[in-house]
Amino acid sequence: MLAIGAGNHFSCAVTATPTPMLWAVDVRRELVPACWELLSPSEQLRASNYIIDADRRTFIVTRAALRLALASVTGSDPVKFRFEYGRWGKPFVSEPTSSIPLQFSVSHSGWLSIIAVANGARVGIDVEKRRYVPEMLAIAKSCLGDGVAVVLARLKNDARDAAFLRFWTAAEAFAKASGLGWEGHGGRISLYTSSPDGSDVTFAGYPTSWPRFEWSTRQLDAGPNHIGTLVFECAADEFVANRILKPSNLNVSLKEHWHVA
Repeated sequence: MLAIGAGNHFSCAVTATPTPMLWAVDVRRELVPACWELLSPSEQLRASNYIIDADRRTFIVTRAALRLALASVTGSDPVKFRFEYGRWGKPFVSEPTSSIPLQFSVSHSGWLSIIAVANGARVGIDVEKRRYVPEMLAIAKSCLGDGVAVVLARLKNDARDAAFLRFWTAAEAFAKASGLGWEGHGGRISLYTSSPDGSDVTFAGYPTSWPRFEWSTRQLDAGPNHIGTLVFECAADEFVANRILKPSNLNVSLKEHWHVA
């Protein structure tokens, strides 16, 4: 089942700057009844309202995984966590309380769910299954800025599809990290890139929580079938950017976690 273990770290230089931890879970490999036991009554009710079985499974397993990820960071009992939602729908931990509030973000696409957790720093994550998106140029121009549409127009076929999803997941992750969602940004998040394939997305002009911090964007190694992006706040002169990030795997056997004979 899902193991309580530390997620993969990447970091700024050795300072007090919070650094996100990443986990991935394959929702197909988990037993729903065992995950169900970790959920609160309100989460169980929400899960029961899903009409499609696959969506219900994804919610149950992903929420259980989130609880275990938070438990691995805090040492708390995973069933003790309580969640509330901000004005724009961003979830946060309301219990147990901490002197440094946990920030987390969750995304799923198909059978893959990814979780990011940070101490204090705002963080957002998004993952999408690789695919062709109709009207991607119109979507980019409307939602991501004219510069993105220009970059995409220069690319062809698979390269264009991948670049669009990199842009899109970056924007989604930023919408989550900022806490405003798409609605709070007026339905448009302007991205900037200096690379021909959109691999170095940046956000200019958006406020951060602390002076001398910036929004850092990193691609994820989400496997051959998915594209993912992490966005988080980090000191501008401290971030070490030298690799694509790979989440650790939360999937282990049910026997190992629940000590089933």
